[in-house]
Amino acid sequence: MPAVKKNAECIGIGQVFKKLMKDIGSPVDFELPESLNKWKHTSYSFIRRNVYLTKKIKRRLDDDGIFCSCSSPAGSSGVCGKDCLCR
Repeated sequence: MPAVKKNAECIGIGQVFKKLMKDIGSPVDFELPESLNKWKHTSYSFIRRNVYLTKKIKRRLDDDGIFCSCSSPAGSSGVCGKDCLCR
């Protein structure tokens, strides 16, 4: 009995694929769009053992963080108050 059931499943699957092939039609070769064919490859650096062979130019950028300009009042142990930007 299991062999008959397996045969019926194969025929059913075969019919599904035949129907899909009818719906799809004839195959078409894939072609890239013209804009991608004209695209130039970008340059890259060769890497050996996760270390760049060319030296990376180090640039020091100015800090653009928020810094407080608080000054400690006489007799106070803390520098910043509750309205300080760095809190």
